[in-house]
Amino acid sequence: MAFSDVVDTVLKINNSRRESTGGGKVTYDLRQFTMTKPRIAVRALCETLWNLDLKNWWRLDEDNASCEPDKIVRLVVTKEQLPKIRKALDKMMDNLKKTNMQSVFRSYLREVDTSSNMAGAVGLVGLIHGVMLKNDSLKNMASEKMNNMLATMNENISFIVV
Repeated sequence: MAFSDVVDTVLKINNSRRESTGGGKVTYDLRQFTMTKPRIAVRALCETLWNLDLKNWWRLDEDNASCEPDKIVRLVVTKEQLPKIRKALDKMMDNLKKTNMQSVFRSYLREVDTSSNMAGAVGLVGLIHGVMLKNDSLKNMASEKMNNMLATMNENISFIVV
């Protein structure tokens, strides 16, 4: 996939984003989104979701890190898209298990089965690519604290299959 394809994918994801009048809900309507390259599309989704919504929930100083969601994020997908998304997330999660980040997320990775917890996988991939790989001090955070923060984030992201 060429760089222009990646940019086009990110723009389509951005254009699918709708925020409710009060700002309490954000919906990404991805039903019209074609996934010719699912892994690239799903990684773009994870990173876009992180940059536009999720990163604002996180306070990431080493001593007082927390996750404080201020809205519900919904991802609307079709039944046909679901297997491609799930397969791409499975591959990304397998790759994460092989990195030096694995020790930080060990127990959370065991809990995130993309067949039942795709929202958790999307949030985790976005977090790692959006922040963790760029901030060495957070790699040393206690695994239990990070797992609790990820669980809080996960409670506020949902997939709606239509």
